[in-house]
Amino acid sequence: MNSNRQNPFRLERELLILAGIISFFQQFAVAQPPPGTVRWTFDLPPPVYSAPCLADDGTVYLVTSIGLHAITNSGTAASNRWIFPVPGERSASIAPDGTIYYGDSTTLAALHAVNPDGSAKWQVAFQPGVNEKISFRSCSAIGADGSIYAVAGNRLYAVTSQGLRKWERNIFSSYSEPLSPIVSPNGTILVGAWCFNPDGGTNWFLAGEDYGRGESAAVDADGTVYLSEGGRLAAVNPTDQIVWSTTGPDFRYASPVLGVDGTVYLGSYPEKSLYAFSAGGEQKWHAFSENYWKYPPPGTTPAINSKGEIFYCVSNSVVAINDRGEPQWVVSGGEPELGSYFALTSPVLGPDGTLYAVLGSTLYAIATGTNGPADSPWPMYRQNARHTGKVEKPALAPPKKRADANFDLQLFPNQLGLTYTVENSSNLVDWTALTSFVATNFPVEVPDLTATNAPARFYRAFSAP
Repeated sequence: MNSNRQNPFRLERELLILAGIISFFQQFAVAQPPPGTVRWTFDLPPPVYSAPCLADDGTVYLVTSIGLHAITNSGTAASNRWIFPVPGERSASIAPDGTIYYGDSTTLAALHAVNPDGSAKWQVAFQPGVNEKISFRSCSAIGADGSIYAVAGNRLYAVTSQGLRKWERNIFSSYSEPLSPIVSPNGTILVGAWCFNPDGGTNWFLAGEDYGRGESAAVDADGTVYLSEGGRLAAVNPTDQIVWSTTGPDFRYASPVLGVDGTVYLGSYPEKSLYAFSAGGEQKWHAFSENYWKYPPPGTTPAINSKGEIFYCVSNSVVAINDRGEPQWVVSGGEPELGSYFALTSPVLGPDGTLYAVLGSTLYAIATGTNGPADSPWPMYRQNARHTGKVEKPALAPPKKRADANFDLQLFPNQLGLTYTVENSSNLVDWTALTSFVATNFPVEVPDLTATNAPARFYRAFSAP
């Protein structure tokens, strides 16, 4: 027998294995289209001034002149789920329990809380009087305890998750400027050039020109705040000292985002370019000159993925850019009529790498690869896909002493349905699990009935999918 003769059964098996491998990659290719592929589009009533935001279940929410739209998302198609019929202009925000918050553009200037099924939860009207008209000017920020912070007219309002006003503060600004508050890791609320404590007390005010402020600030891991004030980009440390600032170009209305390496990205106005600055304030590059802009809206806010790619809405297009400012691919919308605005809002990047962006009055879902948002402190507009305006992580309220000398804790989950673990320690070195549970409500009461067994008690919490 010829020992070099191929075994037919082995050959058949190898061919079957090869066929399986080819089939697997064919299926993968179908599931993962090339970057820049439009997965689906969905037409909305014009004009659309709000950025899309993305719920944990994949639902996309957009605010239009008709109301709040809930758009289903199968990955390959989209459809209307419901419309909450109150018009608005600013982006919605989504709380961990799924409640959607947004401000209307009627004479009430009200903050609305809407349940995930489209029913009304509550509303708080900020209109001061019958003969006075103010505008709702912000995307809401959601604090760790569920408090909602929003701007209407010249005032910052704090509202509980039950719809009760906590406090309000005058922020002395132009009515025409959109100002969206954010919540820093230490719990302070930043809006325009002001920093407020959670109880409404002023922490600091950045004195400067009361003109050309950015809509929304960004916060780095060390507490450094990046904001536009008087048209300049400034880095401000937690004690309100300006670390550095730019002298040009004009960054009025801009909202910066941060890369993993500390690079700050934001759009200029009216030059209409995307700029990149190092963490020390040195300009690295700028992209998109006037020929990319056919119409004059302010610059939008980019989104950054885990590979450091930047996605930017400009003119009638969504552009992917590498970290050197070089365009990689472009998705263009239709040709707008003369005088109309096309790219008015910022894109949002989902955890699977799908980018959601509005061009004109059409929502686009665009494949970018399998890379979700960058693991940076502020990778997109309003920090995350739910537009909460804060770094999303579970938070523990300060423990309260019980009558038996033990402690009661409150955990504020960043997402319902996840498994959370609370640990305790007496020395910050050795940690022991106190409890683990799946969060089904917000907040979660956690008692520690063994606290009296230790001379000191420290707590921490974390989540797992």
